[in-house]
Amino acid sequence: IANMPYSDKRKQRIYTTWKNMIRRCYNKDHTSYKYYGGKGITVCAEWQEFEPFYEWAIGSGYSDNLTIDRIDNNDSYKPQNCRWVTPKEQANNRSTNRCITFNGEVKTVAEWADGLGISFQSLDARLRSGNWSVEEAISIPSQRYDLPKELLEEAEKLGLERQFVIDRMKHGWSIEK
Repeated sequence: IANMPYSDKRKQRIYTTWKNMIRRCYNKDHTSYKYYGGKGITVCAEWQEFEPFYEWAIGSGYSDNLTIDRIDNNDSYKPQNCRWVTPKEQANNRSTNRCITFNGEVKTVAEWADGLGISFQSLDARLRSGNWSVEEAISIPSQRYDLPKELLEEAEKLGLERQFVIDRMKHGWSIEK
């Protein structure tokens, strides 16, 4: 698209990306304005025009399957704070994500779950329950049915296999029973 006339570039996804970035930051009627312009996020002077943004984008790895991402969510749209990432990578860079530190490594709950091969829902439930430490939630292998830590400890004291307890739970037995 580099050699395309300007009017044709406006029909490309990259132009829509640029236009939406501008709108989020400056159009008070835009549905996302409160998260961008309303929080003081702006677009650098250089990118107020499409061509300089376009040149930066193409030189920085733009592809139609990537999205623009601000490295520091508290900073504005500018070359040194933006990159092109997959939607999954962008989702892990949201300011609303819960980050967990384990063995000195900081990741979102989704990144930990993905790396551990367990569902986000299972790991998130473990962490939110208050019954699991971060170390336990991350290091204890996930089963099809996550069980409360206390139940696992009690079962172990009684010499009951984890699968035995899971099978009973599948058949409707209460935790107490």
